[in-house]
Amino acid sequence: GGSVEIEISVFSKEMSDEIAARRAALHSDRPTQLALFGAGHVGRAVVIALATLPFQVTWIDEREGIFPDAIPRNVTALHVEDPVKMIAALPQRSYCLIMTHSHALDLALVDAALRRDDLKYIGLIGSSTKRARFLSRLRQSGLSSSALSHLICPIGLPALYGKDPAVIAASIAADLLIRRQTMQTHLDHGSIERQEKRLAMI
Repeated sequence: GGSVEIEISVFSKEMSDEIAARRAALHSDRPTQLALFGAGHVGRAVVIALATLPFQVTWIDEREGIFPDAIPRNVTALHVEDPVKMIAALPQRSYCLIMTHSHALDLALVDAALRRDDLKYIGLIGSSTKRARFLSRLRQSGLSSSALSHLICPIGLPALYGKDPAVIAASIAADLLIRRQTMQTHLDHGSIERQEKRLAMI
């Protein structure tokens, strides 16, 4: 005896992937993948600031002998001749932090990163003037306004400022932590939340 009510919901692949990604972000303790381009003074300070934080850092530079002898356990240092090619190899949902010694290389890295639609953070060190100059050139290269909107520059917390590399790194690390936490705990109150509840019932 008794009765059973069955609800059938149809999901697109895109919606199912998004729900799965949100669940993974919400319940996973795995570190966030972060690609750091540039091993200058600020890059070194950022690596130190992230040493005990939940990030798995891939540290990339094309200059030989640029990396320090000792690096934190959560960091993999890679000397590569063409850092731009590394953008295509980044895992989905990676964070990308660009602060190389060359404005031309910065521009090429940003261009490649913005052409991917699955990176969760694309940050470029620099001023508002540098941002405006880069956006102008990136528009000329054919990138859409939607793609350009994903560029974060300047980076770090606006309220925490200073020119010392350690201060800059602390500001960047704090901002990355806030973004990571927001991504893990944020659930839309619209259609995605309703679809997730339905999925949980199936």
